Amino acid sequence: MTNKTTEKHHLYYQTLAEKVSDREITEFLKKNELTPTLIKQEYKKDKFFRFMNFEIFDNNIHSSAWCEPELAQTINSCLWKWIFVFRILKAKPIFVGSSNYFSIVGV
Repeated sequence: MTNKTTEKHHLYYQTLAEKVSDREITEFLKKNELTPTLIKQEYKKDKFFRFMNFEIFDNNIHSSAWCEPELAQTINSCLWKWIFVFRILKAKPIFVGSSNYFSIVGV
């Protein structure tokens, strides 16, 4: 599985995700009734995970997302989505563009 992303976006969230432990990921998944299988199925339908109620993310803000307090909710949802794609689904990044965070599309 591969995922197109910008290098800047990928590295930014990779750095944040290094602060999220495997135990925290497991707890997040369990609390929100998510499994790797469900995440993969939904990823194939929608690379942006729009099926998810954003309250899932807003109610589970990881401390690493407070690096920019005014954007904590946005950063947090992007962080968890990055974790879904690159840590849980183990997608390989394909770097496109140079700075547009919103140019992310899955392949």
